Amino acid sequence: MQTSFKQIRLDSIAPAPDESVANHLKPVTVTEQLQPGPDELLVRIILSPIHPCDLLCAAGLVPRRSGERDGLENHQFLPGLEAVGQVTGVGSALGDDFETGQRVFVCCWAPWGTWQEANGVWSEYIVVHKDNVITVPEGVSDSTAAMFLVIPVTAYVMMIEELGLKQGDWLVQNAAGSAVGRWVITLANEMGIKTINLVRRQEQVEELKRESGAEHVLWSPSDGSQDAELKAAIKQLTGGDTVKGAFDAVGDGSFASVMLPCLSRYGTVLVYGVLSGTHMSIDFNSTCQIALEGLSIKGFSLQNWWLPDTSDEDKRRVYDAVWAHIGNNAALNPAVHSIFPFEEVGQAIRSSLEQKSGKVLLRPRKETE
Repeated sequence: MQTSFKQIRLDSIAPAPDESVANHLKPVTVTEQLQPGPDELLVRIILSPIHPCDLLCAAGLVPRRSGERDGLENHQFLPGLEAVGQVTGVGSALGDDFETGQRVFVCCWAPWGTWQEANGVWSEYIVVHKDNVITVPEGVSDSTAAMFLVIPVTAYVMMIEELGLKQGDWLVQNAAGSAVGRWVITLANEMGIKTINLVRRQEQVEELKRESGAEHVLWSPSDGSQDAELKAAIKQLTGGDTVKGAFDAVGDGSFASVMLPCLSRYGTVLVYGVLSGTHMSIDFNSTCQIALEGLSIKGFSLQNWWLPDTSDEDKRRVYDAVWAHIGNNAALNPAVHSIFPFEEVGQAIRSSLEQKSGKVLLRPRKETE
C-alpha cells in the first residue's frame, strides 16, 4: 500500500524531560509502501496519550527508546509508547485471528510472547507484529483503550500482582492526583483496599477527594517540610495498623524515608517513577528499618519488569481482569484533558506538563480533515 501519512519524529535528543522536548519533535508527512508481513498488521492509529515516559525517551533517559537503534538516526525515530487503532490490513498468517475494521491496542513493547520492542506509535499508519497488539473489547472507549497498559494494567499489576493487596490492606501512594494514582484510588475503593493519598499542592487535597472519592488525602510538599507531620498522620489514620506497601512516582527518597518506618514487616516501597528529576537519598533512621524489618525498595517498570518475565497465560488473565473492571466501573475510564493533532505536538507536550486533571492525547489529523 503506497500512501502518504503523518508522523511525529524525534529530530534530536532533548536536554531534559521537560518543555524542551516540544522543540525536538516535529510532525512530518511521509510516503511509504505499507504492506504487512505474514505475522503483521497494518493499523490506522486513532488516539495516543502523552506519558512522562515519552518525555524521558525523547531526552535519552530511556536508552532503548532514544539515540541510534538498528542503524536508525534520531530524525528517523518514532516516539510514542501506546495507542489505539483500527486494523486496515491483515497478514496472510493472521486471517483467523484478526479482521479489517477491528480495534486494537498497539504498544511499542510486545505485550505478548518473547521480549521484543517495535518502533514508536506516533504515526497515522503503522505496521506492527501481532505480539504488539491486544484486541479491544466492544464498549471500551478509544481514549481508555489508548492508555491500557501504562495506566490500568500498570496500576493493577502493582497492586495485585506485585504487592498482593487484599481487602482491608493499607496502601500509601504519592502523586495520587496523576492518572495512575486516580486509577489506584478507584480500584482500591472497589476492592476494599484502604488508601492514603499524597499530593504536592495543598489545593489538590479537597479537589482529589471530590473527584476521586478518596477518603484520605494529605498534602506532601516536594521540599519535605511536612515529612514529620506526614509520618504521624499516616500512623494516626491507620490506627496502629501497618502499611503493606507504598507506590512512589517521585523517586527522590523523601517519600521512602517517610514510609519505611510505617511499613509492616517485609513491606515494600515500589518505585515506578522519577518525577523528582534528582537522585534518591534516604535518611539514616529509615535506612535502619530496611535491615531491621526486612523491608524493600523495589523498582517497577511494566515494560522491563513484568512483560518480559510473565507467561502469556498470566498476561491474558491480567488483561481480561482489567478489561472486566473497566467494563463494570465507568469511573475506571482515565480522564481526558485535551486532544491535539500531530501538527500541534509542541503545544500538546506543554499542555501535558501543566497541573491538570486528565491526560493529553494525540490524534494524527484534525477532526475536520
